Amino acid sequence: MVGTGRPKLETAATTAGAAAGDGALDLMALFDEAQIAALQAHPNFRRACEEVAAAGVEQFVALSADYRWLTKDLGRTAICLTALILASMEEGLTGQALNAACRANDIASPGRVLAVVERLRRIGDLTVAPGPGHWTRRPMTLGRGFVDALRSRGRIDLDRLPLIAPETAGFGARLDDPQAFVRYTWHVGLYSNLRRDLFAFSEKGPTDFFMNREAGMLVH
Repeated sequence: MVGTGRPKLETAATTAGAAAGDGALDLMALFDEAQIAALQAHPNFRRACEEVAAAGVEQFVALSADYRWLTKDLGRTAICLTALILASMEEGLTGQALNAACRANDIASPGRVLAVVERLRRIGDLTVAPGPGHWTRRPMTLGRGFVDALRSRGRIDLDRLPLIAPETAGFGARLDDPQAFVRYTWHVGLYSNLRRDLFAFSEKGPTDFFMNREAGMLVH
C-alpha cells in the first residue's frame, strides 16, 4: 500500500501474479485512487511507459499487413482480445457470442465485429466448425499465428513491469504457457470492467480522439 518514501506497488505485482495464477485478490482495492496515484508517482513510471510504447511500435511494424489492420485501433484490438477470452470459456467462441460481448461492453458495433471476423477468416486465422444452422452459431477456432501476435504484445508490457515492480521479473516469460496467456487476457478484460471510468471507450477524454481512430494508439 501507499506509505512514505518509495511506494510499494502491490497493484503491479499482484495483478501480474494473478494473471499467472498466483492466488486470489481484493480486486477493487487494486484500483483505488491511492494505488493509481502510487503507480503514477513511481520514479520509473514514465520510463516504463516510454519503453512499452517504443517496443509496441517496433512490434507493430514487424507484423503482417493483416495483423497490423487487426490491431491498428482500439476497437479492433478489443474485439480480438474479446474473441480470445471467449475462446477460453466453457461456452466457447461463436460469432453470435462475440457480437453480444462487444455490444454489452460498448466495444464495437456489429458491423465492426463482422469486419474483424471476416478478415480473420480470410487469412486463415479463424475457422468455423461445419454443421447445420447459421455460421454465427457454430463454434469458431482462432489460429495460432493470431494468438502469438497478441501474446507478443502482452509480453512487451510484462517484460517492462519490473521497472516499477522488481518482484515481477520473469512474469513475461510465463505468457509462453497458453493457459497463462489466457488468464492474463481474462484479467485485462476483468479490470477494464471493474473500473469502466478508466477504460470506457465512450468517454471523451483528451486522448480518446486519437485512440479510437485508425493507428491512433501509435500516436497515443
